Amino acid sequence: MPEHYIRNLEQAKSLLDYFLDHDFSEQTLLAQNSQTALLNGNIFAVASSSPNPDAPPPANPPPQTKPEFITLPTACSGNIVLHAPSEVLLVKAAKDYTTFFLTSGKEHLVSGRLGVWAKRLAGCGFLRVHRSHCVNIRKIEQWQHEKDYLVAKLCGGQEITVAASYKSEFLRSVRGI
Repeated sequence: MPEHYIRNLEQAKSLLDYFLDHDFSEQTLLAQNSQTALLNGNIFAVASSSPNPDAPPPANPPPQTKPEFITLPTACSGNIVLHAPSEVLLVKAAKDYTTFFLTSGKEHLVSGRLGVWAKRLAGCGFLRVHRSHCVNIRKIEQWQHEKDYLVAKLCGGQEITVAASYKSEFLRSVRGI
């Protein structure tokens, strides 16, 4: 069986496992968010009216979560669905393109600038450390101070220089893990 078929089957299995492990029942979704409505068996978000200025803020606001799965539109391999926190190690700029380096050692070149991908991956634990690099902070094994900069060593053995302008945000993020 061709490798890309096996990869697609593995991706489908991981997506299925994700949905099987979480409760997406109608009651749970309605209980989690009162701003939903049921129409023809489908759950939709309802636009809220302007908030009451006299109402107190909610005691425990729901956490803002972003999807952890991303789709990479590659030219050679078709669309590839990845679980960003576990499969993507590093994202690197390549002019108007971006290269995704995976924990498996594979690389995927996709269209779109790094800034766009960095914003999309920020909710998945990725941090911009250089104007041309964005790293998965969960995959940083160690970092060390050099003369005027930091060097982060990733679990794949790659070493990435942390630019001076990103140093304070980097240290805040990795110390908070």
